[in-house]
Amino acid sequence: MRSLLRCLPAAIGGLLYARTAVADGPKGVFAHYMAGTIFENHIKQDVHDAAKMGLDGFAVNIGDPLSEETRIMLNTMFDYAASNHPEFKMFISMDLWAPKNLSDFDSILTDFLGHAAYYRGSDGYPFVSTYGGGNFAQNDWSAWRDRWARNIYFVPDFADLMALQGSQGWWDEWGFMIAGLFSWESTWPIRGQASTLEVASVDAKPEWTQEKDKAYMIGLSMLQYKNSYGANIYRAGEENLPLRIQNILNMPDQPEFTQILTWNDGPESHYMGNIWPEQDNTTQMRVYANDASSHTGIQPLLASFTAAFKSGLTADKMAPFGANANATGALWFKPILADTSCPDEDDGDLHNEKPSGYEVAVDVSTWAVVVGEGKDGWTVQGYSGGETLGDKVELVQGLNYGNFSGMREGKQCVEVRDKDGKLVAVAKGGRQVSKDCPDGIYNLNPQVLELSENVGDGGCVDEEDDGDDDDDGKDDDDSWGVRAVEVNGAVMLAALLASLVSVMGTSVLC
Repeated sequence: MRSLLRCLPAAIGGLLYARTAVADGPKGVFAHYMAGTIFENHIKQDVHDAAKMGLDGFAVNIGDPLSEETRIMLNTMFDYAASNHPEFKMFISMDLWAPKNLSDFDSILTDFLGHAAYYRGSDGYPFVSTYGGGNFAQNDWSAWRDRWARNIYFVPDFADLMALQGSQGWWDEWGFMIAGLFSWESTWPIRGQASTLEVASVDAKPEWTQEKDKAYMIGLSMLQYKNSYGANIYRAGEENLPLRIQNILNMPDQPEFTQILTWNDGPESHYMGNIWPEQDNTTQMRVYANDASSHTGIQPLLASFTAAFKSGLTADKMAPFGANANATGALWFKPILADTSCPDEDDGDLHNEKPSGYEVAVDVSTWAVVVGEGKDGWTVQGYSGGETLGDKVELVQGLNYGNFSGMREGKQCVEVRDKDGKLVAVAKGGRQVSKDCPDGIYNLNPQVLELSENVGDGGCVDEEDDGDDDDDGKDDDDSWGVRAVEVNGAVMLAALLASLVSVMGTSVLC
């Protein structure tokens, strides 16, 4: 059985968010930025690159508020943005994962809250967020707010306090001191949960945001793979990013803010900007997060999302990023096959073991493509090891995404062609997929290939294979694609039917 274009229930579930309203006030998209020792020219380059994407600014993670390096970095970043990108703003995200006192942040907040490049909330007060809650009691936070005369637009990551449950008791105790909430941990599937459309959770803006007149900041990311600093974990990527893009844009009441996780957190593998060598040259981290694993190819897709989100558009109204662009997108995949065997797995070194959650690391390449109006008959086709993967998927206006299953060793590639078969865009290059454990670890940091309209070097292969014969002799796969559609009653009915059929174990063809 050839490639199936599946109407999987969770995917369609995301489409059930029939848009009825757009949130009042300005909306913002920020990238989480890890502070540290970063050279001046690199800080400026990061600001320039992010501003070029249309981002509103950085949520600057401050893990060491008392260090001189942190202050030097902030001075450079804020001053450069104010002078060269005045619309690009920053706000402080207090990293409370490691033990510290709230008062440790007082000096930096005092010096930067009034800066021209500091982002302000809808009430005009400076925006402050957190990473984690730090296990501080309500009276600790209340006293901290009092030091600023409560003139702070406070949107903390308090999900660990069960805040997102919206219980009245919680709001009676905490509601007066916050302008909204952010949830970091809900950004990815839980560890060991496959990021497939059957099980990936459908996002929703909590009902209490309207009931309590509070803002919500939602996270957006590809995956989490960390194999350094005493951890070795994997939270599945694959279609997590485009599925969440679709769900966010199709919510009836979109969140006020989106925080992209992250710009430059190399150890966690969910960076999409530069990871400069002076910031973190830890030997173990550099095994998998290095120059051979750039993720900047995902930036145009995120820029397309940013423009749609700030305009209150649905996923089917996303547009290619850049003047005169016909298609925007990317292809991403892990650099090893799932059945790879690393020779040092049992030597007692945590970092040589299979990551916790490895069982959901499947052999797929994930794609996302955004096209504009008037592209009837355009298609996307995947290739692996020089052979086609599944059938072509017809594209429609807006966001399209899916997985090509049966990924093989060798080069990975995806093509976009018009209705006449002319090559329009291609994503190729990068590192080849291997089953020989070339890094000595189970490396799940994805390769990210940007979709480019520069097709002078041709497409994926010189002579396209028809896909009839896989390496293993099989002629079927579970590749699939989801096409953006405007939500209406028919789609909602189809979603319900798809859910019922899925429970019965039958695939539904679109």
